[in-house]
Amino acid sequence: MSRPRPAVPWSQTYGPSPDDSFTLTLDGRYRGVLDANSTLPSAVAGGTHTIGLGDIAPNCTLSGPNPATATVGWGETAALILQVSCVSGP
Repeated sequence: MSRPRPAVPWSQTYGPSPDDSFTLTLDGRYRGVLDANSTLPSAVAGGTHTIGLGDIAPNCTLSGPNPATATVGWGETAALILQVSCVSGP
């Protein structure tokens, strides 16, 4: 059996008033803070996993579902891009 490999959640934030960090959940469990435009490697077993972002600023939106689903093969590395766009705040 292969050891779990890292899945790499990644956020990309853009716009006039970008958010600077988010909370990250993996399979419904808090995994830490994910800074904008950064990676947070997480070792997971092969299979399907859910990755969610929290604490998204009110002037920002995440494209796609939240949480998102990613499948990681045994002994493989997967990347999931979570794209957040922001508009000017009030």
